[in-house]
Amino acid sequence: ETELNKTAIAVTAVDQETLTREGVKDIRDVGSLVPNLDIAFSPSDTGVQLTIRGINSNNFTEISDPSVAFHVDGVYSPRPQGAVALMYDLERLEVSRGPQGTLFGRNTTAGIVKFDSVRPDSENSGYATLTYGSHGTTTAEAAFGGGLSDTVSARLSLKYQTRDNYINNTANGPGDDYGDMDEFAFRLQFLFEP
Repeated sequence: ETELNKTAIAVTAVDQETLTREGVKDIRDVGSLVPNLDIAFSPSDTGVQLTIRGINSNNFTEISDPSVAFHVDGVYSPRPQGAVALMYDLERLEVSRGPQGTLFGRNTTAGIVKFDSVRPDSENSGYATLTYGSHGTTTAEAAFGGGLSDTVSARLSLKYQTRDNYINNTANGPGDDYGDMDEFAFRLQFLFEP
């Protein structure tokens, strides 16, 4: 482990305080915080395309790998679509630009986007938020954690997001609109310290 200002790679690290202050609730919001990172979506929000320094992949099939690697808590995710649901209860976000094959293996031609969630500890902590926006968009998020015993701690994080159809399909007429969303994600972590 070394300090970022002594590291010979282009890294942008964003801590939990900055993510909260800037109102980052979705992977889309990260692009405004990180230089040379562009995030594009399909209208249904299922096709996520991460671009670093103009390099991306347009092939979303099962047999191809993206040029921007996506890691959550140190585990590689082969599809960046997971970034839509995983932006909650984060401790840190890092984006490394340029090939990262030495540190993170293949599939890092353009760079890596890395999420680190808040880890369990013995201190009781938590939060809950509820937001409502246009097109019936509702987001509920909560996380609670603390010590279960002298040696075991746990943290449960939850996120639910829903949205009504908002794209009018004029070709097929009413009733065939799209753009809705209904997502639920949770993360349960345990920490054992003998």
